[in-house]
Amino acid sequence: MCRTLPGSTGRSNRLGGLTPSPPVGVTKYDPTTEAITIALTWAAYEKHGWEQFSSTVRHELIHAWQYHEFGDADHGRTFARWTDVLDTTQHCRAVHIAELVGDLRRL
Repeated sequence: MCRTLPGSTGRSNRLGGLTPSPPVGVTKYDPTTEAITIALTWAAYEKHGWEQFSSTVRHELIHAWQYHEFGDADHGRTFARWTDVLDTTQHCRAVHIAELVGDLRRL
């Protein structure tokens, strides 16, 4: 799943989506091992500060919970029921996930 912070600038990629500047976080799930990994970027923390960055952490934790409980994650009904409780947002800007994951592999 993707996450960019409010006010982030995006640039169009060749497929018409937006790539965040910088990428912030992603939750990855390996169904073979059931490993759930949340990757976050230090650059995003430095740019946006703890308040906004911690919202991203909470957002990604919801996705981790979804993977644990359902083996899949999205921004639908099961996600929405936690956004108010955890004081985070439901949707992220459109991001080409393959580019985002590629950027986060350097973490």
